Amino acid sequence: MSLFLGPIHYWLYNKIDLQNKIVNNIIEVLNIKEISSILDEKFGYLENKPLEDMINTENIHGWLQEKVDVVENRLAYTVKYSLEKDNNNLQKIENIFFEFGKNINIEGDINDATIIFKAIEDNLLDGMPCDRAKIVINKDYDKVSFEKNICVHQKYWDNIGVDINIYYNLINKFIDGVLCKTRFNIKKEDNIYIIF
Repeated sequence: MSLFLGPIHYWLYNKIDLQNKIVNNIIEVLNIKEISSILDEKFGYLENKPLEDMINTENIHGWLQEKVDVVENRLAYTVKYSLEKDNNNLQKIENIFFEFGKNINIEGDINDATIIFKAIEDNLLDGMPCDRAKIVINKDYDKVSFEKNICVHQKYWDNIGVDINIYYNLINKFIDGVLCKTRFNIKKEDNIYIIF
């Protein structure tokens, strides 16, 4: 079965799986285990099996899109549920995102901005590759700049009834976690993000 799968499918699924792990960690740290069955019933779940043992090889793209939908909805709903229980939970969730970012394995020269950008891109779920959610403007050793082409997350957060800005704040914490081990910072100018 794995003969039908290419590296891009594993790459995308690893990003899906990481977001699922973040959700599970939020549930554990905030001790809101009662939400697990709600999430499973409302949105489905990821099985704990190798990708090649789960994926529908007759519809690889559709299957992966379905799993993106699952983890995007689970994250938005978990954040909403957590904040409804206690608004102070936001800082705890921010810390979880930061720690996950900090624990990302950066392969290569950590003084190379392109390596840092790759580490972020290899781990943060930003839709399907065909969505082209980001457009790279400039990429060199000292700086990477990119533009958000579309927001693939908005629909999930709108459907759940959570402000999309909370999502972007959490993603910024994740990126801060990745960058804390490097010489780089990130800034936003209009719709352009710059790792420098």
